[in-house]
Amino acid sequence: MSLYLDTNIFIYSTDPKSPYFDLCRVFLGKVANEGLEVVTSVETLQEIVHYFKSLGKIDKALSVCKSVFGVVDLVLPLDLEVVDIYMGLVKKYGEIKKIDSRDFIHLAVCINEKIATIVTYDKGYTLVKEVMARKPEDLMGEIN
Repeated sequence: MSLYLDTNIFIYSTDPKSPYFDLCRVFLGKVANEGLEVVTSVETLQEIVHYFKSLGKIDKALSVCKSVFGVVDLVLPLDLEVVDIYMGLVKKYGEIKKIDSRDFIHLAVCINEKIATIVTYDKGYTLVKEVMARKPEDLMGEIN
């Protein structure tokens, strides 16, 4: 099973005030140790930097980005194929307000790489049929 980790999993795992803090930390620890194929994309790194930069926490941004490399097997690039898929998703689902533009990028990467599952707390992903959105706690029982 190949899993794509959305940005919020990494961000919530660093925020003790988040209701998902413990779940994300346990999940990330588990996937890092269980030999699953776990990936994300450069968009995730960009979003992490954007989020923490907006809080004036550049060092935190870079630290979290470095921690991503300790969990994922691969940080996938964006290329013209991904952009083409992205544009198609925007055309198909662009009217849905619960899906942000950057979420279409994550979806496009998943589709391009034939990754069926994105691990996330974003509800917007549940509105598309191409990729299945799962919460960390829903996957915990499936990870040995």
